[in-house]
Amino acid sequence: MIKIIIQIFVVAAALAFVATPAEAKKLWLNVHLTAWHSESVYTKRLEQVTYQHPHGVIAVKPEVTAPYNKENFGLGVGYAFDDQFEARAGFYDNSHDQLTVYIGGAATTSTTRRLSVGIAGGFLLGGYEGQTEGGSVEYKEIVPFIQPIAQINFRRWRIEPGYVPKVFSDGSHIVTVSAGINF
Repeated sequence: MIKIIIQIFVVAAALAFVATPAEAKKLWLNVHLTAWHSESVYTKRLEQVTYQHPHGVIAVKPEVTAPYNKENFGLGVGYAFDDQFEARAGFYDNSHDQLTVYIGGAATTSTTRRLSVGIAGGFLLGGYEGQTEGGSVEYKEIVPFIQPIAQINFRRWRIEPGYVPKVFSDGSHIVTVSAGINF
């Protein structure tokens, strides 16, 4: 995972170094700042434990509650093909205090000079437990994601709130906040 993160930033640094001034203006550094959750804790199922009892074997799947991480810090890079489409890659410390790497993009439409709305989507690599009704399974593969976003633009800077809806009854609605600077 660390190797992927290093590769992302080596490629981004190389692009910024060799890019013409016009190409460098298409590069963004995205800083993932925080996330707010509608619930304060989540339920985590642990590995099944088996006990030997005089009347037979007892299998138990213990549950614990853990607080959501609200400090979802991370870094990402973006390449803007134009005013509406951007390719993105990066990493962040997710709501379960695990490292997640992502790759994807964003498509936005300008509603005013300062405000754009759209969607971000792509794939998450690691760090999440897939919640299902009544249980959880750790994702060991690539997980797709999509979320509505807004961009509030100030010259070379932007603030980007996003929203992740509550999918399962024991989940949480999430509002994310990132900031970006254009090179």
